[in-house]
Amino acid sequence: MPQSNMINFEDYIIKTSDENKEMEQGGQSESILSLPEDQQKEIQKNEEGEGEIIPLVTSKKDKLSNEIDISKYSYQYRTEKEIRYTEKKKISLEILNQVREFLSNDHKKLFQESIINKKKRQNLSVIISEFISQKGITVPGYTADELIKSIVDSLAGLDVLEDLIDNEKITDINVNGREEIWVDELGVGYYLTERRFPNDETLYSVAMKIVNASGESLTSSKPHVDCRYPTMRINIASDLICGQGISISIRKFGTSVRINDNSMIKSQQASGEMLKAFEAFVKAKFNVLIVGPTGSGKTELLKYLVKHVDNRERLIMLEDTAETRLKDIYPHKHIVSMECRFTSDEDTTIDLTVLLKNALRQNPTRIAVGECRGPEAVNMIEIFNTGHEGGFTTAHSNSAPDAVKRLVMMCLRSGMKLDPDVIGKWVTSTFDVVIFQKKMEDHTRRIGEVVELINYENNTPVFTRLFNLNVNQFERENGEVKKIHCSHEQQGFLSLEKAKKIFEAGVDPSLYSFLVSDADKEALGIENF
Repeated sequence: MPQSNMINFEDYIIKTSDENKEMEQGGQSESILSLPEDQQKEIQKNEEGEGEIIPLVTSKKDKLSNEIDISKYSYQYRTEKEIRYTEKKKISLEILNQVREFLSNDHKKLFQESIINKKKRQNLSVIISEFISQKGITVPGYTADELIKSIVDSLAGLDVLEDLIDNEKITDINVNGREEIWVDELGVGYYLTERRFPNDETLYSVAMKIVNASGESLTSSKPHVDCRYPTMRINIASDLICGQGISISIRKFGTSVRINDNSMIKSQQASGEMLKAFEAFVKAKFNVLIVGPTGSGKTELLKYLVKHVDNRERLIMLEDTAETRLKDIYPHKHIVSMECRFTSDEDTTIDLTVLLKNALRQNPTRIAVGECRGPEAVNMIEIFNTGHEGGFTTAHSNSAPDAVKRLVMMCLRSGMKLDPDVIGKWVTSTFDVVIFQKKMEDHTRRIGEVVELINYENNTPVFTRLFNLNVNQFERENGEVKKIHCSHEQQGFLSLEKAKKIFEAGVDPSLYSFLVSDADKEALGIENF
């Protein structure tokens, strides 16, 4: 457009002389002014193409002169883009269901990975492109690329949750209706994010994408569901049982070990002597029980300990949900992972008890159980106590001694008709050491104690505390604990029986000699260490 608002009126063509006469005579009809061709082109320039001019209309009230101020008038036009947009139709539910069924049947793994990993959606787009091309699927107003992108977003996009899922430091995501999204971030702890779902419909859509891609269902008769994905476990409860709206709980599984020797010492999760002792325990094939409350880092510690397993030893990892991903972490090790399968039919359900029995036929050197919390405890203890040493498992507990009582209770609930003290002696003779993990007020995870189990008497475990956590100082900010300064202290020595077991395994004495009394060092011939 010209920089000046004034245009020479003589450049315009009065459409009819009759209309001009009517204007001069005070008539009510209006004359139509058309811009010159070069002026029209200026208006029509648009990134999408030519515009459609709606002619300017002026009335008899305008005083005719040689110039007219165009700033008084509004030239309206519709671009091709706007016209095309108004003609677009929504992608039908029939098409989305057709594509979803194809992906669930033929590309389930990629479909699930695309839900939780945006990088995988490029591969998903290629497969969807081939499918809609083969089926001749088109939607008015969409180019092929637009249609593919819209289908991918409709089936795999998770809206405000996507960045949280991509953040490797976030381990848990909890959605409490559309207005609350909490996360647990390593080194930070739980906090309420500023993210919100725009409306209930979007939250429902995200929940159903998660459910559908997992092959599960969420209905009025089944208002809660567990969804399994390669790198996370998701539980969804509908608003039929949640007053705040749909609830989504996401636990992310790390595809690497988040802790190492340096990070554990620096964060005061463990001392250097403790890490040496752990290496000695694993190499000597101690049965290790790792306990602690929810979110204390039990699974992460188990993953860390596996690094000390000899590469030639066949380790069978058994889990409710494939959470540890040990083979991905240690591809060079001889590891086989097995996962439970739960169905509505008891005959086809495969729980940990079934997996434990099957593992014995897999020629294992070691067996690890992701989490022990039910009747499978009996089978696990039997296996660990009958020649299959070097086992690992985790359990929920508030202390190391309390973990033994919980295992006794699990055995009793399974129908074991024995005196609790007898079961307790069985448990303490099976597990060599218990490592207790704590989740501190400053959101760090630290090892609270390490004990050697000795016996079980009067419904109480007998043990030696090898290491203990001492809290030394608190740093506070605005009334909240920001940092806790701790240190670990060695409090006892290994029994001669356990020290001898390590010695006979050929473990380097420098890894454990500090846990052996002087008298036992002399008995073992390692007094020089």
